[in-house]
Amino acid sequence: MRQAADANNLSLVDVRATLLDPVDLRGLPSVVRGTAVWCPPAFLPRECRGLLFLDELAQAPPLVQAACLQLTLDRRLGEYELPEGWGVIAASNRSEDRAGTHRLISPLLNRFVHLDLEVSADDWQAWAVTANIAAKVRSFLRFRPGLLFQFKPETNRGPFRRRVPGPSSPTC
Repeated sequence: MRQAADANNLSLVDVRATLLDPVDLRGLPSVVRGTAVWCPPAFLPRECRGLLFLDELAQAPPLVQAACLQLTLDRRLGEYELPEGWGVIAASNRSEDRAGTHRLISPLLNRFVHLDLEVSADDWQAWAVTANIAAKVRSFLRFRPGLLFQFKPETNRGPFRRRVPGPSSPTC
């Protein structure tokens, strides 16, 4: 998202949905002349043009998803209104990736175009050159491109592990 925003001279607001409570998006209530109004959070866009990136959306609890729904559908949330020139983009792991997701609420699910990204060794190589990835790493993955990505959720049940030899005798 950062590359897309920079390439198009857009601002980017990156919101990690998993880190929010519903009130974090809506803001805090305040009483003005006897009426409750919501004071929106400072991290929501106020001006310019840009992308509001809702990351890890399926990992967010349903109440946070509901707040994101109003922001996505109505372009407003409480007293806050998303400025003209701002687009809303979301990303998330899929439930079949065993990423600890919640089921996306249907109205929110239907507000986005869904794209599944595929790994391409050729695309990665092109990116690796521009990102100054070490030539040895690029060469190895040209030799063994199948090792660029090997994720099988049905067999990867635990965390990534690295075996480290322990001491030859226990110490206390």
